[in-house]
Amino acid sequence: MDKKRGLKLIAIFSILAILVSIYLAYQHFAPEGSTWCNIGKYFSCDIVNKSEFSTLDGVFNLFLKVLFDRDFYFYFPIPNAIISILVFLFILGASIKLQYSNHYWFMREKSVINSIRYLMIFSIIYAAFLIYIESEVLKSWCIFCLVLDVLILKITYLIFAIEVKE
Repeated sequence: MDKKRGLKLIAIFSILAILVSIYLAYQHFAPEGSTWCNIGKYFSCDIVNKSEFSTLDGVFNLFLKVLFDRDFYFYFPIPNAIISILVFLFILGASIKLQYSNHYWFMREKSVINSIRYLMIFSIIYAAFLIYIESEVLKSWCIFCLVLDVLILKITYLIFAIEVKE
């Protein structure tokens, strides 16, 4: 894929991911539930987005429990949506800058692209674990979370489709 076209598409999908993540962060902290994202027991953004697994510590503690079969109590209550905003802001900035330059901050183009690739691989793994939590633990789906998962897949496909010159 043409580098410039791929980076433009990544920028567009990153903007969408940021907007979805901002909405999820807002709903995470909102005292009242969402009025139009809750379709019922099995499709409820509030059940998912206000659960203990909507933060890094909740996911991390469950992961360690599954891995080691004992309870852990790390306290690091940063919402997943905030981390998502930061990741996609980095990707947005890099995708815009790399359209016109061969570096971003202190990194060369190849390092930036590889960094985004690693971030997206980690994002897919993390999203898969969150999908497991929605499906098997909470038994409820967050529509906006699923939209974000699709955007993660699209950006991952695009970043790996870009050819990087040595």
